[in-house]
Amino acid sequence: MRNFKNAVKRLEDLFIRKEYYKDNPQRFRNYDAQIGMGLKHVEKQVWDLMPNIVGKDSVYALFSLLRDLKEDSAVGSRLLVLSKMKKLDFRVKEVRGIKIPKVGVHPDISADLGELKKCYDSGCYRSCVVLCGRVLEVGLHKKFYDVTGRDVLEKSPGIGLGKLVAKMCEKEIALDPGLTQQIHLINQVRVFSVHKKSRVFNPSKSQAHAMVLYTVDILEKLFKA
Repeated sequence: MRNFKNAVKRLEDLFIRKEYYKDNPQRFRNYDAQIGMGLKHVEKQVWDLMPNIVGKDSVYALFSLLRDLKEDSAVGSRLLVLSKMKKLDFRVKEVRGIKIPKVGVHPDISADLGELKKCYDSGCYRSCVVLCGRVLEVGLHKKFYDVTGRDVLEKSPGIGLGKLVAKMCEKEIALDPGLTQQIHLINQVRVFSVHKKSRVFNPSKSQAHAMVLYTVDILEKLFKA
């Protein structure tokens, strides 16, 4: 937590210092590289924290602020986001390693979970993110079929996670509000990460760790006895 707060404060100071020198073009531009590194450091701290934060609302709030920080280039908006980050109050716990449960509800899910662990243990973090999305889609399709007896893939083969969750709500398939938020969070992470135009997405270990933990948690809640 301290590293995260320090990274946020450091980035905030850099933005303020840069604005101070707006009438000095050379010194003004000199802060660009430092701010770029500061943004990457804050992002790393966020991903390091996400798997260990207690409370899904806190996780969602933190990720939403990170997204806003990266997408809005206006200095005033970024300073506002950093101010909100500094005020966040959440508890963290220590999480060690990745434990994949046995969810025997669908052969594809079991196979993908095994593959997911192999990818994580081997450092194939890009594959982890892709598999997390696939596991969630298969799990939600299975849940929808179990309750309604209808295969949503027959009429909507390309349906995304967000629309699938909406269909489940339409059919009054009970999903815990916290679970729905987790699904949307993971979907946002995937879309936010994969749809980058300027560079190839290479997730870090912390990013993959967070994705795997929340994906596994969703499966356990979807198919709990």
